[in-house]
Amino acid sequence: MSDHSHRSRSWISLTNERLIHNQRLRLAMVNMVVLALIWAFLSLFVYLVIRQETQSAIDAKLQQYAFQIISQQMLFSDPFAGAERQINQDMNYSVWLVSQGEVKWIQGSAVPQFLLNRLATLASSPGNAARFFNDKQGETIYRIYQQPVSIMNQNLIIQTSSDIGPEIEVLERLLLLFGLAGLAGVILTVVGGYALGMWTLRPIMKAREREKDFLADVSHELRTPLSVMQTNLELMLRHVDATTEDSLEWVEPLYKETTRMRKMVDDLLDMAKIDAGMSGANYLSFSLSDVCEEVAMLYEPVFTERGVEFESNITEGLSMVGDGSRIRQLLFILLDNANKYTPKGKVSFSLLKKGNALEITVEDSGIGIRADMLSKVTERFFRADVARTQSAVEEEGQTTRRKNSSGLGLAIAKRIVESHQGKMTISSEVNVGTSFHLRFVKNDRIQKRKSVK
Repeated sequence: MSDHSHRSRSWISLTNERLIHNQRLRLAMVNMVVLALIWAFLSLFVYLVIRQETQSAIDAKLQQYAFQIISQQMLFSDPFAGAERQINQDMNYSVWLVSQGEVKWIQGSAVPQFLLNRLATLASSPGNAARFFNDKQGETIYRIYQQPVSIMNQNLIIQTSSDIGPEIEVLERLLLLFGLAGLAGVILTVVGGYALGMWTLRPIMKAREREKDFLADVSHELRTPLSVMQTNLELMLRHVDATTEDSLEWVEPLYKETTRMRKMVDDLLDMAKIDAGMSGANYLSFSLSDVCEEVAMLYEPVFTERGVEFESNITEGLSMVGDGSRIRQLLFILLDNANKYTPKGKVSFSLLKKGNALEITVEDSGIGIRADMLSKVTERFFRADVARTQSAVEEEGQTTRRKNSSGLGLAIAKRIVESHQGKMTISSEVNVGTSFHLRFVKNDRIQKRKSVK
């Protein structure tokens, strides 16, 4: 058994760190929204219930006081008797005489002039039913109850009123308290949800790590037999004689498929290592300009041979912290992608410095990618369509069909970019071309991997 199975699996890759961070934030936000809605509903419900109960209690007191005034008036043969007699010190009352369509105040407690004017207006309003009114004057709010009554053939209007400002103030404070408590609850929910998110996601992340470990193990174990098969087939093809030449039609396709499978297994192992943060790379400062120049020099004859114009614009003296071999692999993937899907036209490759960022662009005038496929081309084993993965290119009357892509190249490229805390943007238009834009912010160091405790 190789040492591969004994490797440390306690590391979380940068990709998984971001995934965990995003999922924890998402859980915290969902909890916040749910709690905010529940709290808002319950707070509003409790507030409305308390407000209604408070108003009902005030209205009941006003009605009861009005009945006491009516009972007092009925004790006398003259409805004008008993003037200035105050029954309830916390409430005001007024008695109005209605005669020939006019109202006249006959008795009541002392009230401010503005309230007396308002009571006179209400008493003059038509209507024979008991009613409640609210009247606000500045910071003072009055609740008014008015009831028409007939005593000793006299039509009277009994009004009782009370200053409900203190009750309104208590209700407003209660509403403010609900709001502050809700805000504090939301903040605690976000903090608590984010803190507990790791505990919630731990089983999922463990399953994800086991899946990646399995992929890495299988890829590693398959490399040896595939290498042996490839080597023996290659030796067989080298030692072909007249007696075995007829068997080439079976051996050569087998060799090609073995080579393609070996490449796919290597890609799977690379992806597993990058996902697991176990590439074994040391992130050091290296010359990005030199790496880009090297890759451009290697690919220039490839494009020239196919009649595709290749243009490079690489700024000298630019460096970054990271894994130079992985960045080199990244550039190979992008230029190979441009080579595959640009039967004719032009491919541009540039490295520029913009502010505190280094930007790499690979742009081609190839067959392009459909808009609905752009967000999926960096997924593992994704193939846009037959026209893109098996593009037929007419060259001097011969149809050259490209080999099937493994669907892993751009997925690996995306993970390399993310492992260097960069960003990859893809834009494309069918039959116009595709552009890959990479942006790396210059850092003195790459964030250290965090271990799973």
